[in-house]
Amino acid sequence: MKNKKAIDVVELFSNVLGDKISNFTLPPPSFEIMQCEIIEYRVEEKSLMMRLPVLEKWQNPFGTI
Repeated sequence: MKNKKAIDVVELFSNVLGDKISNFTLPPPSFEIMQCEIIEYRVEEKSLMMRLPVLEKWQNPFGTI
């Protein structure tokens, strides 16, 4: 997965949603706050692979989310 380049969220959803894109806030605020990156989108499987960093400020005492 380290070799995959992040996909632009606005471009991806513009292609998927077409004219309906104006009904959505892109990128969503949660996407930006959580520093998400789209790695892969598979149309046939309706699958979206994302990368989310485990930021220290969100970790529990065990170092996980």
